[in-house]
Amino acid sequence: MSIRIRVILILLLVGIVPTLIAVFGATAQVQNLAIRSNQATLEELAKATIRDKALATAQQVQAYLLLHPEIDLSDAAALQADQSLAALAVQPVGQTGYTAVFDDQAITHFHANPEIVGVDLSTLADPLPEFWAVLSASLDGSPSEGYYDWQEADGSIRRKFMAIVPVGDTLLRVAATTYIDEFAQPARAMTAELERLTGLARLYFGLFAVVVGLIVLGVAFYVGTW
Repeated sequence: MSIRIRVILILLLVGIVPTLIAVFGATAQVQNLAIRSNQATLEELAKATIRDKALATAQQVQAYLLLHPEIDLSDAAALQADQSLAALAVQPVGQTGYTAVFDDQAITHFHANPEIVGVDLSTLADPLPEFWAVLSASLDGSPSEGYYDWQEADGSIRRKFMAIVPVGDTLLRVAATTYIDEFAQPARAMTAELERLTGLARLYFGLFAVVVGLIVLGVAFYVGTW
């Protein structure tokens, strides 16, 4: 092999190899940054949706109470028996979530699970401390929100987010909650698509580098025959 060919090959390696490394490293960084950004954006959007649902439900409940001044909020049995109010109090949030209503003593009055109606939620302080921390912060009438672990009927634990707002100046509070993994479903789909596109970009660039390398090698050997 002539010195001229060797020089060309060295220049080829010096030029292409670092470029390949830089491109593959850059695409990996861009992919990771995009994934984190998408996940954070979707999660913030989901949290805003939950807050808005809690507020909208609280406003609907408040409007109903204003139209029915005969309702005695201290009469739990009569309150919970009001089916029209129950329809306003318990609404879906996303695919898996719901709203619920409790009072300033942490007694549940409306819930998607009938077995929880009438339950003193302070009894969950020990088994579900994060849940109680979010809920108890709302008992003085302040809005509250946060993440917590929730135990399913089968004993499994799933992560949830909850936003709580007061129903006007009444003793009632509306909580809107749903599972975090519902937030992650769009993010996972976007991540898979991003990984696919990044893989294609790397493949095309790799093929381009191979073609360029072959062309340069061909030129080098052609020049070497002069």
